[in-house]
Amino acid sequence: MLGDSTEFAARAVEVGAADVRLRVFPRMWHVFPMYTEACGQKGATLPPAARALAEAAAFVKEVTAV
Repeated sequence: MLGDSTEFAARAVEVGAADVRLRVFPRMWHVFPMYTEACGQKGATLPPAARALAEAAAFVKEVTAV
């Protein structure tokens, strides 16, 4: 998935897409932002997941602002 994502971002830049952002979280797995609660460990958090989810939410808010 990383290769697909980097290729997609590079091609989007090539064709002049308005806003291209690619954020890579090393050593994280696919859909890791869905595990902000640290995979069910009581009282624990997974900081990279929380950051990724917050960044995605901020991006959506930014590009959909009227």
